Amino acid sequence: YDIIIIGGSIVGLEVSRQLTLNSYKNVLLLENSSQIITGASSGNSGILHTGFDTVHGTLESKLVKHEYELYQSFAQDIPLPIKKNWCLYCCMEIG
Repeated sequence: YDIIIIGGSIVGLEVSRQLTLNSYKNVLLLENSSQIITGASSGNSGILHTGFDTVHGTLESKLVKHEYELYQSFAQDIPLPIKKNWCLYCCMEIG
């Protein structure tokens, strides 16, 4: 193998996917469980952060936007169902 990825989390899967999409054809993903995405990745809230509360132009906001775009691409390739739930944040100043 050219590259071995340890851990079948959502991160391990995406790293493996990106490597195979970018000329690395001999990639091995190792997971100690009989199923993938059963550790911490299975216990999250399942919500994709879209950066609504990040400061525009910061590294954090750029990374969040890029991650969201990667997930959209990942979901189309697999395919994974993505349900868009809209929300409205209201703020008011008291006092």
